Amino acid sequence: MNIAKKIKELNKKYIKELDIALKVVKPYLIKAFTKFYGKEYEGAISNTINKISFNYFISKSYLEAAYSYKGVYGKRYNKILNYYFKFLDRLEDDSLSIDELGNLLLKNGLDKEQIDLYNFYNVLDMPFFTILKKGDLNYEKYIFLSIFAINLDVVIHEINHALMIEVVALVDDFLVTPQLFLYVESEEIFNDFITSKILDIYLNENYPLPFSLNRFTFQSEWEQHFYLIDLFYYVFEQVIKKSIMTKNFNLLWNYAGTYDFKLFCFLVQKYYFNKGCSEDEYQALLDLVFKMQNHALNIKALDYDAYFKELENKGYLVRKLN
Repeated sequence: MNIAKKIKELNKKYIKELDIALKVVKPYLIKAFTKFYGKEYEGAISNTINKISFNYFISKSYLEAAYSYKGVYGKRYNKILNYYFKFLDRLEDDSLSIDELGNLLLKNGLDKEQIDLYNFYNVLDMPFFTILKKGDLNYEKYIFLSIFAINLDVVIHEINHALMIEVVALVDDFLVTPQLFLYVESEEIFNDFITSKILDIYLNENYPLPFSLNRFTFQSEWEQHFYLIDLFYYVFEQVIKKSIMTKNFNLLWNYAGTYDFKLFCFLVQKYYFNKGCSEDEYQALLDLVFKMQNHALNIKALDYDAYFKELENKGYLVRKLN
């Protein structure tokens, strides 16, 4: 069997499947994101989601994760996954032609000059969001999703990146896109934490969930690090949301205290790379959050009634002293 031809057939099938699934979920994603961030941002949310260019590619990492997960489906997907693995084996052997290599990156609206397929695959193997220059002063937001092996969590995660990241300037041909949480790893952990909240809204509202976005369940590498940021998130939740949606990152930085916030993000990144922290390090991280909380209280940045209510809902005993 011509493996490249078979992959082309499979890609065509799953591109159509994902196109239909995304068309179904988009209106409900707008509702879920709006319920999370606030009705006042519905227009901005709708505009961003509807303008994103969704693209697909073959992700070895996600196909391998799907192969490990398939569990209840037994051998149902073995044949499909093995076709993809054989195709990727040829890639690693450098035996694919340029035309065959085009099967890696699918349904894209990019000019050929904008992306090098060889470098694309060698560098990136996970779903991702990016912004690319289009014309002299214009740009477009792109999300790349793994073909076949994908789920709704990943879609929400990447859309939230699209909401969090905006171009603020163009220096020569370089797009300047500040990060709210300063470091890639801290940004990813916060983004995935927010993703979990939006996904809960989506599922609790019983919005439609196409099978192609629910075929597999993947364990997020960021989820195990939520404990590093959850207290900070609950203290500054409303400020975080407003900073993201207004793109006024100084809002959060000033409320938390710029120096301490930078230190906090650095420590989250450090403990991510260290795969955890000691009890003393964790306590010091909490103490840093309380310090930022006091700073915010002094400038009246927080709605503490809402914050205390959130803690009570989570089972904490809150007793106001004055």
